[in-house]
Amino acid sequence: MKPVWLLSIAAIALAQEPPRVTRQFDVASVKAVQPGDLPPSPVAPNQITTEPGRLRAQSVSIDALIAYAYDVQPSRIVGLKSDLGIFDVEGKAEGSYSRAELCEMLQGLLTERFGLKLHREIREMRVGRLMIGKDLKLRASELTEADPHGFTLHTSERPGFLKAKASAISLQWLTNDLSAHRSTLVVDGTGLKGLYEFDVDFEVDMAEMRDKSVPVRDAANHLWEELLSGLGLKLQNGRKERVEVLVIDRVERPEPN
Repeated sequence: MKPVWLLSIAAIALAQEPPRVTRQFDVASVKAVQPGDLPPSPVAPNQITTEPGRLRAQSVSIDALIAYAYDVQPSRIVGLKSDLGIFDVEGKAEGSYSRAELCEMLQGLLTERFGLKLHREIREMRVGRLMIGKDLKLRASELTEADPHGFTLHTSERPGFLKAKASAISLQWLTNDLSAHRSTLVVDGTGLKGLYEFDVDFEVDMAEMRDKSVPVRDAANHLWEELLSGLGLKLQNGRKERVEVLVIDRVERPEPN
């Protein structure tokens, strides 16, 4: 029998290994986007969409690609020391694959084309924790991960309100999106599993939204807080927790196709 300390070291090493990639795209392209080619709208960049057998990323950064491939918040990725640019990425595979399977293929593409090497560590970070509040408005979805998920936000017919609508989203997706718009990592403390949908109107401070003297990040944070309240969720801030992060050991700008 191996000594206990050898077994412990082996267990730690295994825990830090990234998931083994077994699936690959049949056809994939990676194209660097020049600054002059970026869409004029601030909403258009950083979009990644999937459908059975296809993944498409339009005007995304390398950290956004890694975050999507490994289903983590960008704030959980450490060690990216340089700006590698913005990319259009598309991968296709024969057959029907779920989002999770397409993400596994994206991991392989990042390894092959970007030379990505990473490992996992547990670090202490200040986080926000998403919790269940009052009058939860989330409904369990009958869709699966193979179905497209969606989220829209637009003005409501009610003055002073916005309408938020979502389908086939997980609480992990919601915390990922929250983290992308905040300066701190947000983790899921609701215990809710599976996919959900919602269609809610929630009241917002329109004067603040139109006030150009209010920093965009502050206005966005307030908007998210109001949306969470409308959904029956709440955010606890300022706690330090030990969380898993992805540490980038190596990544480089890919050669053109």
